[in-house]
Amino acid sequence: MSDRIDTKVIQVTNVAPHASRDQMKTLFGFVGRVRDIKLYPPESSEVEVSARVCYIEFDDNTAVGIALHLSNVVFIDRAIIVVPVMDGKIPDENTALQLTPQAVAGMLPGAPTWPSNVVSRKVGQGAKQMINTYDPRLVALGLPQYPPLPASVDPSKIQEIRRTVYVGNLETAVLPEQLLSFFSQVGEVKYIRMAGGEHALVRYAYVEFSDQRAVATALTYNGVMFQGRPIQVSHSIAAIVKPQSKSAKDSQREVEEAMKKVKEAHSLIAAAAD
Repeated sequence: MSDRIDTKVIQVTNVAPHASRDQMKTLFGFVGRVRDIKLYPPESSEVEVSARVCYIEFDDNTAVGIALHLSNVVFIDRAIIVVPVMDGKIPDENTALQLTPQAVAGMLPGAPTWPSNVVSRKVGQGAKQMINTYDPRLVALGLPQYPPLPASVDPSKIQEIRRTVYVGNLETAVLPEQLLSFFSQVGEVKYIRMAGGEHALVRYAYVEFSDQRAVATALTYNGVMFQGRPIQVSHSIAAIVKPQSKSAKDSQREVEEAMKKVKEAHSLIAAAAD
């Protein structure tokens, strides 16, 4: 059925901020010949973003059906979302941002949401000085307050840390996509970082939300069964180390991982045609 889609254009949202136009072209170039590609906001933009949106036009509309199977593939720490653009046109930047309010929420300046009644301040003196963050919602729900942070923490990282939760006791086979899907019911997930070796008995992860208010909800999931284990959800005391510009080798490795999904899509479509 996918090969009946009557458009040659796709929209890709939740694109990692460090993803480049060339990386996106390389990834989707394996799906079909790319005629045109636009990445918004463009790499030349000075606006700090937490996500981008990409539009890709193929030479053949059959490539669109295959490209849709790349939805939820993790590319540079993000599960991309691929949908067809039924009018077959790539919009300009302003129109694109208006058409994707769910993506725009993570792309405009100041997008991470921080309630005015959640306050961080330094307490104590000298070597004992710490940063305390008070959230009245945590008190109202009977949840643990934020743990103190060292006064030496970079001020620009405090809100990132406070929007992040630690998730422990994960089954070793849990995938980032599964964790993303699970915590997306709590709130918009900005970043996920898996940790713990593949051969360890358990793994853990860090989940950063766009909205600080999602943290309280996430904490109520402590002890909830996920993939056969009761997970541990608590406040993080560190920010997720964000991905920097990838080396050519790293980028190629991620493209190859994504291409496994493309090959599966080719097989499914070929089987359906038979």
